[in-house]
Amino acid sequence: MKPEEMPIVEVVRPPKFASKSRLIQHVIKHVIRGRDERWHHLIDGKLVLEARDEFRKGRKESAFDRVVLEYEKIVSRLLVDLCTRQRAHQHSCRFTWDLSDIANPSKKAVQQVVEAWPEHEKLFIVATASVKDERIRSYRLLTAFRPWPQLSARAHQRKAREWVRIRTALYQRCVLAVHEQ
Repeated sequence: MKPEEMPIVEVVRPPKFASKSRLIQHVIKHVIRGRDERWHHLIDGKLVLEARDEFRKGRKESAFDRVVLEYEKIVSRLLVDLCTRQRAHQHSCRFTWDLSDIANPSKKAVQQVVEAWPEHEKLFIVATASVKDERIRSYRLLTAFRPWPQLSARAHQRKAREWVRIRTALYQRCVLAVHEQ
């Protein structure tokens, strides 16, 4: 499938991380250690404090497990909601170059990428769906974090759109659709 032929596929079912270990790595990086991300605005503050305490003591018990579940649930729910309402997200196609015919190289679609920026929660969410046998598979979460928790909703939206444009230019991608309002 060529990137320009790729249909836009919205996230309709709550996506999950590819593995439990990846999910835990993200929770540790962004919620447990990422104090400047201010997750206590989205996840119960007492629960986050308990999970941080457990982690500091070298244990991953019930509070930590509940934070892990809340993180994935919140992020997945927000992404599905934004896609359903056609708001604050962009679809792009990651591609590779097919050089089997060197005289006529062509692009081959390998993934559809959805980057979302819910302005009230001030998150940046990335999910991808692989292309296999000309079909787009189900989405997997790559990351979700709060890069600018202190910005206003409008400033977050502007900054996120700028960031998405930069990321699209840096990586081999072409934009399929932008749902801003």
